[in-house]
Amino acid sequence: MEQTSQPSNILFIRNQLEDESFGWLEGRSVHKLGWLPNHLPSNVRLVVSSLEGVPLESLRQRGWRHVATHPLSPEDCIEFVRNTLSRVSKSLTVTQVRQR
Repeated sequence: MEQTSQPSNILFIRNQLEDESFGWLEGRSVHKLGWLPNHLPSNVRLVVSSLEGVPLESLRQRGWRHVATHPLSPEDCIEFVRNTLSRVSKSLTVTQVRQR
């Protein structure tokens, strides 16, 4: 296999930063995201989610781009589930869908 000098692109996804707990970082600004580097290499993308609070405010203070989202409507949830399952040739009955 041929090696290239260009680094691969890396996508890191982390959900619910407000719930983050690292035993080894006890007392070291876990929720202020002190464990995250301030600058990422150009080939690294970080996608995170957080509720309002310390983690989100820490990201804003760093000047990182953010996008606010809203919960899906019940109809959108049903459509999302159906579309996702259809990609793998699966489905739910009407009763299963309504059993949220």
